[in-house]
Amino acid sequence: MLVSPLFLIVYLCLFVWGYVTYLDYERKYYFTDEDRLERITGVRLPDMDIVEYDQGMTSITGDYRDWLLVEFEKIPSEKVCQTLDILIASQKTGWIKRGDVYEFSITWGNHFPAPIGENEDEDRFFSISFEARSKWAVIECGMW
Repeated sequence: MLVSPLFLIVYLCLFVWGYVTYLDYERKYYFTDEDRLERITGVRLPDMDIVEYDQGMTSITGDYRDWLLVEFEKIPSEKVCQTLDILIASQKTGWIKRGDVYEFSITWGNHFPAPIGENEDEDRFFSISFEARSKWAVIECGMW
């Protein structure tokens, strides 16, 4: 039984569409997983929902920069803030504090070590910032 070339083209288009949809989903939600964030930042942040998402342009090499506005399901507790203050005081973390704003930033790949559980071969960056006693945070992330 021969398969029509039109059938093959339709199947190929559906496969490509499904794969691109999966990659877009993975890209959008990659850094909203609480376990991943805890491994990377060293702090358990509250669950969060994406409120706004700005998917940046992807270069021919696959580099991109995305921006997310997220809302915590609950305001980060005083215990979280105290943990962050201790980490910042140790000066062995990517966390900093400017006034009431906590900021974390990390880059890996291209000979920069990856956080535990992340792929050493991926060239990624991630940052998050939020004000103490706020339900809102901004995430910038991507590949470089």
